Amino acid sequence: MVYLIDGNAYINVALNVIKRMLFNDKSSSEDYYMEDIFNEGKYVLKETSRIRFRDFCLNYLSSLISPVYSETREVHIVFDSKSWRKEYVKSFFEKEDSTDDFQYKSGRKKDEMIHLFFEYFQNTIQPHLEKEPGINFHRINGMEGDDIIATLTERNKNTIIYTVDKDMIQLVKNSGNYVIMIMPKMMTKTKKLFYAKADNASSSDFFSLSGTDLTGGVDTIISKFEKKGYSKFEIDPKESLLTKIFEGDKSDNIPRIHKMTPSKVKKMNTYLLEKYGETIFEKLDNYKQEESFLQECVDKVVELNKIKDDSIISSLKSNISLNIKLIRLSTSLLPDSVKTTDYEVISSDRTYKKFNYTKLIEIKNNSVLI
Repeated sequence: MVYLIDGNAYINVALNVIKRMLFNDKSSSEDYYMEDIFNEGKYVLKETSRIRFRDFCLNYLSSLISPVYSETREVHIVFDSKSWRKEYVKSFFEKEDSTDDFQYKSGRKKDEMIHLFFEYFQNTIQPHLEKEPGINFHRINGMEGDDIIATLTERNKNTIIYTVDKDMIQLVKNSGNYVIMIMPKMMTKTKKLFYAKADNASSSDFFSLSGTDLTGGVDTIISKFEKKGYSKFEIDPKESLLTKIFEGDKSDNIPRIHKMTPSKVKKMNTYLLEKYGETIFEKLDNYKQEESFLQECVDKVVELNKIKDDSIISSLKSNISLNIKLIRLSTSLLPDSVKTTDYEVISSDRTYKKFNYTKLIEIKNNSVLI
């Protein structure tokens, strides 16, 4: 089994916990950083911030893996780089000759000094995690972490994804191999585990999947997470993906397709899933070649909204195409500009470091050496 960790989500959870601890600690000041006395104009983490962050990162990482450490063959931690989607959106509106000021993932609040934690992790903690426990790290220019995770799920059999990004629900699978997804509390009462709703083709074998890296089937894996306080949720990744395409996503600043309310989106989903079923992923991954499929989506939006305005109708195909490109996580939709040597490495059948949980525990117990 391969364990894929969204590094940005993992570190941001650590940051939220540490910043809250520091805020509640009356003996420390509000700031977690200070000026670097050896480099004028630069800043470093305060010792208290650094130590607490280090210890939490190691403890949290071991707790994430502990339910299934004996089944875990590889661990991969991935990080975002500058997203190709921002450039794609810019060029899209230039081609459309649009005055729209839409910007992918714009308007998010930023902590200007948060990079100090990321730099400390990548420069100091990461080398220890690579060397002894054998954790594989990935950061590819132009790609977001979810693109890398999507690529790794395509090349591996049986995977677990840790993230806070609901976009990755579309990667959850129950046929041929399995992909399940776990998520921290994030202002909710419980940690969550998502697994795919069984269809007629796979319902009989999803929970009996077995292999050299999976003992006892998926039900055993899920049970182990439940014992650690995770609540399980059965979801339909196809429906989740289609919903976001037509309903948009405010958190990522992705626009809704013209007047597609939740009730209309539900009707659209029912129509497409009844007609295409599991092949809907193939249709979306090849949307540029699937003119009839795109036109069918346009026609259904027109029907559901009773659209008469030709200018609105004429823009629907390009708007739906844009949302598919931004939302669907698939190697077939990655632009050539990000298919670099690094990308070719993760998409190939190369051999990765094998994970050693015992070594991770040794590092955690001797974190003072980092």
